[in-house]
Amino acid sequence: MIVLALLLALSSARADEAKEPFFWGVANSAIQTEGEPCDSDWTAWAKLPGKVDDGSTPMQAFGFYRNFEREFDTAKALHLNAFRLSIAWERIEPKRGEFNEEALAHYETMMLALRKRGIEPMVTLHHFVNPAWLTGGLLNPEFPERFAIFAEKVVQRLYGGPAKVRWWSTLNEPVVLALGGYVDGQFPPGEKGNVDHAEEVMAQLVRAHWRAIEKMRKLPEGENLRIGIAAHWRPFEPKNLWSPLDWIASWFSARFFNRAFVDAILTGEINFWTPGAKRVHETLAVAGIRGINYFGVNYYGRSFVHITLSAPYVSISEGPGRKSDLGWEIYPEGLLTTLREVAEYHFPILITENGVADESDLVRTKFLLEHIAMIDRARGEGIPVIGYLHWTLTDNFEWARGMRAKFGLCKAGPGRDDQRCRPSFNVFRHLVRTHITIRN
Repeated sequence: MIVLALLLALSSARADEAKEPFFWGVANSAIQTEGEPCDSDWTAWAKLPGKVDDGSTPMQAFGFYRNFEREFDTAKALHLNAFRLSIAWERIEPKRGEFNEEALAHYETMMLALRKRGIEPMVTLHHFVNPAWLTGGLLNPEFPERFAIFAEKVVQRLYGGPAKVRWWSTLNEPVVLALGGYVDGQFPPGEKGNVDHAEEVMAQLVRAHWRAIEKMRKLPEGENLRIGIAAHWRPFEPKNLWSPLDWIASWFSARFFNRAFVDAILTGEINFWTPGAKRVHETLAVAGIRGINYFGVNYYGRSFVHITLSAPYVSISEGPGRKSDLGWEIYPEGLLTTLREVAEYHFPILITENGVADESDLVRTKFLLEHIAMIDRARGEGIPVIGYLHWTLTDNFEWARGMRAKFGLCKAGPGRDDQRCRPSFNVFRHLVRTHITIRN
């Protein structure tokens, strides 16, 4: 039955794909850009001393919530036909069970503004942030159902209304979210080394994904929605090629980080386990529910894996190549590797995020040229890449890194685009214009 369901999903996904142009766009998220944030786990977390590198908070984000018209005009100047953004759950449901009609109307206005410019809105429903009233966060037993209710409310308004938003991501980087909150400690609630909790959070996110899809598909015309997730995918390589242990650890890291969650959302079969942690195993009742239509990929680089003799016994590090302002290796070849691996799932692939922290703008032009060349190579191999969304249009609040990580084609300050946008802006515009006739 699982195989049959995947084949049916594939055939319908390919039918959807054939109707769409190639998507060129940018991506952002609510709390990272909007300013004027509502109460959430992240607004509280950022106020704690030492949680954000530069001491900044989401309040200092550039004000996208009010200045969206300018941003959309800038996107139009880039000749883009897609714009990915997220909906702030904490705005829509500031108190449990109380929905803010004004916020819903505002987001609808934003989607209509994109439509007016010929830009396809693509909406993410959960991008790392929970409303403050959700005590216990992702471990709260109510989380999957509460999230599904929120998703239904938003989709009902933005798809059922005049904006007719078709493209949705239920979750952004769910494995990063689980590890950041419960293993690395860089996200709320800041636990470190609690793999048991990280695996349970991953399971909660799988439950939330499927519960939301069930409600979304039951809406009028809900079967026509394009639903996916945005998964962070990385190639994992052994640090020492001569070490069998490094090879085993790199294979296991890739299996856990890249594939375990994806397999769960495709089949409804949760099976998470790492050495020393409890196994989380559950089979969800998902028969008859149409799952995802496309596979969203966030790609930022590769990881090297090494077994050590002291705790935590596994070391994950960046590669030796050129580095971004955050010390992340710039490795465009890894995007081609990623696309080849993701293609094994037989879904249309949308690159939902790809970008580089580069305040000087001395790296970004080459970064764009090299990564888009990898997309061309992938498509030449028959891999169904249907779009590229650059992270990001304007500098944002970058979680634990704060405001110091400059991913934007444009700076966050006031002024005309020719004053605030970096030289790479024009490079990206040229790349979009020269590739604009691509069709699937």
